[in-house]
Amino acid sequence: MVLGATLIGKSEEEKIYFKNIISEGQNGEILTCMQDGKIFMDGKKVYKFGTTKPVKCVKNLLKESNQSIEDIKYIIPHQSNLKMMKSMCEKLEISADKMYINIEKVR
Repeated sequence: MVLGATLIGKSEEEKIYFKNIISEGQNGEILTCMQDGKIFMDGKKVYKFGTTKPVKCVKNLLKESNQSIEDIKYIIPHQSNLKMMKSMCEKLEISADKMYINIEKVR
């Protein structure tokens, strides 16, 4: 599974670009597409991964860039599941307004 976080912003001057991208192939069995086209998903493990690893990526990125969560205008997560995104907000101690969410518009 691959996930990451990137810090970008509009600027008139040259800026440093920060990123935090990880790949965890050892967890691939929790979400697998079979050769016959069927999908296997261990829902509890996918939920846990999806609500803990992205939070760690964001926190690591903030630490690396010497920024705080207050410096960030929006977090734009993968639009997988509203409950997961709300859980991420709680873990990051941010308002849902700070997380860009449009899952209800995408179907």
